[in-house]
Amino acid sequence: ENNTKEIILKNAQSLFYEVGYKKTTLRKIADLSGRTHSGIFNHFSSKSDIGSIVINQYISLLYEKVYEYKAAAKAMKRYTLPFI
Repeated sequence: ENNTKEIILKNAQSLFYEVGYKKTTLRKIADLSGRTHSGIFNHFSSKSDIGSIVINQYISLLYEKVYEYKAAAKAMKRYTLPFI
């Protein structure tokens, strides 16, 4: 079941990116995911439910990258020669 949810989310994310949120339908997500339109509702309540999860995943990834960058910058600062 978790795998199905991940497949749906991955395909929804691709469609949101390719055609935009407005033009992405649950039917398109279901087709791309190899599921039925009604089968989507076994995992999600609506397109906005899927969209908010996709956005939250993206924001989490963005935060991760910012923290990685800050940690790398801090480490580099420690090893910078004083005259540079």
